[in-house]
Amino acid sequence: MEQKWSTFKPYMYRTGEEITSTIQPNDRNQWFDHESSDATEMRNTLQINTLQRKTRASTEEYNNAKRYAKQIR
Repeated sequence: MEQKWSTFKPYMYRTGEEITSTIQPNDRNQWFDHESSDATEMRNTLQINTLQRKTRASTEEYNNAKRYAKQIR
């Protein structure tokens, strides 16, 4: 049994190292982060405008911005 393990062990360790070393972290898309932050800023600005002056048009603009920001996330 020990002889079988000694022949199998190096292959197992090498395979494990190959598998774990090839995984690279995903890079974040900078354009996506920028677009998402812009949509969030616009939503927040429109929310403040809606709270200050609640009209049908301002509420509709805020709701559209809210949907768009949620869609991007």
